[in-house]
Amino acid sequence: MEGLSGASGDNLKVISDGSGGFKFIPNSVYGKITITSNSSDFPVTQANDNSLRNISDYTVLEGTGSTWSPGLTYGTSLSSSGIEAGTQGVYKLSWYVTLSSFPDSASILGFRYVINGDTFGSRRSLIKGSQNDKGTVSGDEIIEMNDGDWVGLAVASTDSGNLVIEDAVINLELVRPT
Repeated sequence: MEGLSGASGDNLKVISDGSGGFKFIPNSVYGKITITSNSSDFPVTQANDNSLRNISDYTVLEGTGSTWSPGLTYGTSLSSSGIEAGTQGVYKLSWYVTLSSFPDSASILGFRYVINGDTFGSRRSLIKGSQNDKGTVSGDEIIEMNDGDWVGLAVASTDSGNLVIEDAVINLELVRPT
């Protein structure tokens, strides 16, 4: 196992490097960030495309009304806009958002994951507004991330106004280091 000296840590395993040698990789990397019992507004503007397919209509959930807090993490960390990967690899991403207020009762909101603020998921999850009822929207995906990349959520709306993200979670779990 020549060439492996100097690596340390309690969360490593040895695999082939594909060239007749070996390398250390993390055994596990995971993290969760949350928004809990929020009552602050998050402002949105009306999308140019009411199908909510145009990524330029999406705004990253960050700042007032979408303040994330770290949950259970190992090898990941909280960024201002999402959760940061600590290892390059393929990750399982899952998320949900509970909304207690919509810009309008007829509004349709679209949510997508976003990596580093500019690489958006190709599919969107939609939810229709309500006059008095809360709504929950969720999604999951298998994504590739580099060490130091962050993943968060972005929203678009068919109407301008404010929404309230009462509760939310983003879970990130390393499936395969690369």
